[in-house]
Amino acid sequence: MSSSIRGIPRRRSAGRLAAGLLLAALAVSGCGNQVANRQAADTTRGKELFSQKCGSCHVLEDAGTAGQIGPNLDDAFRQSRAQGFATDTFFEVTLEQMKIPALPMPDFDDAGDKANYLPDEDLVSIAAYVADVAANPGEGAAAGPQGDDPKSIFTSSCGGCHTLGDAGTTGSVGPNLDDVKPELESAVTQIKNGGNGMPAFEGRLTDEQIRALAEYIVKAPGG
Repeated sequence: MSSSIRGIPRRRSAGRLAAGLLLAALAVSGCGNQVANRQAADTTRGKELFSQKCGSCHVLEDAGTAGQIGPNLDDAFRQSRAQGFATDTFFEVTLEQMKIPALPMPDFDDAGDKANYLPDEDLVSIAAYVADVAANPGEGAAAGPQGDDPKSIFTSSCGGCHTLGDAGTTGSVGPNLDDVKPELESAVTQIKNGGNGMPAFEGRLTDEQIRALAEYIVKAPGG
């Protein structure tokens, strides 16, 4: 992608801090304060929204996402799940993290942020989905972006950080790709090597998938 795409700040220390805060929240949660509206959650939609809004920043095996900017959610919940914490506790912690986020996580609960805002029922669905599957993936869980459809790969691997109208994504951590309109070879290099906060996809995607993804990103703006 063009050099303007490289202006993504490094987020690794923030990711480690967020992981620590998540574990600390787990340590003091689960005291019976169950969020009543969890029962109305649509976890199928929650998985779809997670892939679109969160997957390019977070690893979650069940969703097949491999983001490296925020905490690995399977790792963050693994020890507490092994210790017998209730799923409702994971739900409450995840929902609170989305409602009161730490940078660089977007504020999904801010109605004034039209690019990232999600209504309460969507936040509940995402939180319920994560609570069900983090460190507890279901059968048939994907280990990473699957298939060769570049739009699907973009949605699960890039959409949480980048806006691209054709893919229906509104991420704001990285550049808006509708505005940047990168050149093909620059896009291939950037996807393969990453840099400045963007993970490298070499070794996680095949060369064919990388080129197909780059071609999609180049052609999609305005589509």
